[in-house]
Amino acid sequence: MKGRIFIGLLLISFITSAQQFKLTATVKDSQTSEVLPYCNVSVIGTSKGTITNTDGAFSISVNLESDVLEFSFIGYQKLRVSAKNIVKYNIVKLDKESLSLQEITIAGNDDFLYSMLTKCGRNINTNTNKTGSKAYFGLESEVSGKPVEFLECYFNAELKGQRIIDLILKNGRLAHNILDQNISNNIETTKAIRLLNIIETNSFYPVIPTQLGKNQMMKEFRLYLIPADSSMFHIGFSPKKKNSTHFSGEYWIDKETMLLRKISLNIENAKVHPFESVAEDNMDSVNLSFTITYKIVDKTMYPELIRFDFSYRIQRGTGAFLLQQPLEEYRSYSMNSVLYFYDFQKLFIAPLFDYDTDISDYSKLTLIPYNPKFWEYNKAVLLTEDQKRKINFITTDDYMFFSKKDQHGKRFMLDERAFLRQDTPRYIGYYTFWYPNKRVFIDKVYPNNKTATTGELLNLPISSLIKLKAQILLDIIETEDSLICSSYTVFEDINSCYRILIDSNSHAFVNIFFDLCEIERQKMQSVLDSTKLTLRQIEDLYEKTNGNILVQTTNYLYDVDYGKNLEKLNVWNQYIFEQFGIDNIALFTDYYQKRKIRNDSIIESGGVPPWSRFE
Repeated sequence: MKGRIFIGLLLISFITSAQQFKLTATVKDSQTSEVLPYCNVSVIGTSKGTITNTDGAFSISVNLESDVLEFSFIGYQKLRVSAKNIVKYNIVKLDKESLSLQEITIAGNDDFLYSMLTKCGRNINTNTNKTGSKAYFGLESEVSGKPVEFLECYFNAELKGQRIIDLILKNGRLAHNILDQNISNNIETTKAIRLLNIIETNSFYPVIPTQLGKNQMMKEFRLYLIPADSSMFHIGFSPKKKNSTHFSGEYWIDKETMLLRKISLNIENAKVHPFESVAEDNMDSVNLSFTITYKIVDKTMYPELIRFDFSYRIQRGTGAFLLQQPLEEYRSYSMNSVLYFYDFQKLFIAPLFDYDTDISDYSKLTLIPYNPKFWEYNKAVLLTEDQKRKINFITTDDYMFFSKKDQHGKRFMLDERAFLRQDTPRYIGYYTFWYPNKRVFIDKVYPNNKTATTGELLNLPISSLIKLKAQILLDIIETEDSLICSSYTVFEDINSCYRILIDSNSHAFVNIFFDLCEIERQKMQSVLDSTKLTLRQIEDLYEKTNGNILVQTTNYLYDVDYGKNLEKLNVWNQYIFEQFGIDNIALFTDYYQKRKIRNDSIIESGGVPPWSRFE
C-alpha cells in the first residue's frame, strides 16, 4: 500500500505566494493513527529538515509553490508529498513496510548472525570520515511525575563517523523546578552520550555485541533474526548471563553497505553506567535506554538522532548540602533526552570566544549568555504544549521555574541558590561578566592566585606573578536578512593570576583593567549597532578590538607598575570615572573600612570572618 495523506482539520491558512511559509502538521501511523515521534522530515533538494516531536508534530519553513517534503521512519514506507498538499491536509499518515524473514541460511549455532555483526563492526570501525552539523539537545527530568528540569541547547557538532568528537555551544536555556527544597541537575548528559562507543568497550557503559570479536560475542550474547523490510537485516540480542553488565537490544543493518541504520539498547539495574551523585549520596536502580538512528552519506555512517532515557534512585546523605529539611530515604528520578543532528556541513556562526569545550552542559551555559533573538529564528524541533509551559517558566502552587535569560558567568543559578539557602550564595563558574554595579574580587581559593613563596616574590618579575586576562565574547545571530551581534566583556578568573599579597589598592587595580576592556567593547558594539556589516567585516572589527584592548591594557599595566605606582593609578582611575562614573579607588577604600568594622565585631564575638578566601 502506498503512503497516503488523510484529511484533517484545517488549522493553517493556504497561501499561494512563493514566499517562505511556516508549515505545521502531524505524522501518524496509517492503521492505528498513533503519532510517530522523531520521524524525519526533509525538503527534497535542500539541506533543510526537522523531526517530529513526541506528539508527532513538526514545523518547517517551505516554499509552497516548489518544495516537496520527504517523510522517513524506520519500519515505514518513505513518502514524498508537495508542501502545497500538506497545507490542505495537515495530517500525514505513513504505511508500515511489509515485513518478512530474510532468505538466509542460519547454522545451528546462528553463526551467520555473529559473522554479520562482526563484519558490521569492522565496517563501522573503518568509517572515520569527518563532518560537521548543527545539533539540538533537549532534556526533561521528573521526580514522582513532577517536572524538575528542562534544558534546551543548540550546538555545532564535530563528527567522525559514528563518534561525536565535540559539541560547541551556540545557545541554551534552562528551567528548574524547586521541589521540596531540592534542585535536580543533570549537568553532563551530552558528555554521557558521547562516552557511548558502539564498537569499543569502556568502563562507562554495559557491553554490546559489536564491541566484541566473533568468538567472545558467541560466548556472551544470544542473537536472533527479526522480520524486516527488504533493505535491512534486523537482529535482536540478549546476554546469555543476567549480570547487569550487558545490554539487550536490536540492530538494523543496511544490506548494501553493512552499516548500521539504527540500534536500540536497554538494561535495568545496570552495574556499569556513567553517572555519579554528590558526596554521601547513594545511587541505585540505574536503568538505561538508547535508541540511535544513523544516516549513511557516501558510505559513511553518521549519527542523526539519539534518544537517551535513564532513571535512577538516590538515597540522600550529607552531600545534599542545599536541603533545609529531610527528604524520604529514597527518591526516584527519570530523564528523557534527545540529541538531533541536522543541516550537515551548514553550521551556526559559533560565538567568538575561547574556552575549553570539554566541560559540562551547565558550565557552557555559564559562558554563552541566553540570546532571545536566537530562539526566534531557530526551532529545530517543534515543542509540545507541555514543553512550552515549562519554557515559559510558569509558577504554580506545586513548582517554580526560573528564567536564565539574564544569568550567566558567576550569576548563573544565583536565584535558585539564594532561594534555597536564604543567604548570600556561593557563586559558581570561573568567568566574570562585566556589570557597572558589580566588581571583580581576587579569590585566593583559586590555585592560580595562591600567594608566591618569599623566594619567588624576591626573584621573579612582577609580570609573572600578576597576569590579568579578559576577552570579548561576540555572539552573532543569523536572521533572514541580517546579522545581529551581542557582545560581552569577560574576565577570566581561572586564566588570570594574582600571586602577590593583596593590599588596599589591589582590587581597584584589577577592576580598572577590566573596565578598560569594557570601554573598547562598547566602542565595537556602537559600530555593530549603527552599521550593517558583512560577517567578514564583523570578524575584522572583532580582531581590531582585541588588538586595541591588548595595546591599552599593556600600557596601563606598565604605567601603573602593576598597581604599585599610586599616582598613575589615580590618573587611570579618573579616566574610568569619566567614562562610567565608577571611582574604583574610593569604592574599595570604603569597602575595606566597612569590612574592618564588621571583621573586628565578628572576632570579638568569637566568630571567624568569612572573607579569608579573598586574602
